[in-house]
Amino acid sequence: MANLSDNKHVYNKTLSHKIPSGGNMRVGHLYIIIKDGHTYPQKGDIVICLRTNGSWLFTGYNIRSMVTHHYENDCVEEVCK
Repeated sequence: MANLSDNKHVYNKTLSHKIPSGGNMRVGHLYIIIKDGHTYPQKGDIVICLRTNGSWLFTGYNIRSMVTHHYENDCVEEVCK
């Protein structure tokens, strides 16, 4: 998988988009978890952004586990931007 760069963002040639540091999450958008940050693995799961909590944290609903969690922006990538 090739990476493309434009000094601020890194993009993968997939259907996901890396969120820039401090980037804004959008309510209702789908995100894929790229880093585990909880007590049980969630990497690869899809979450729906329910609410933004500042510039680096958001509340999301995990579709696989059907549970609401808080996620950091740098732990997810937007699906199908």
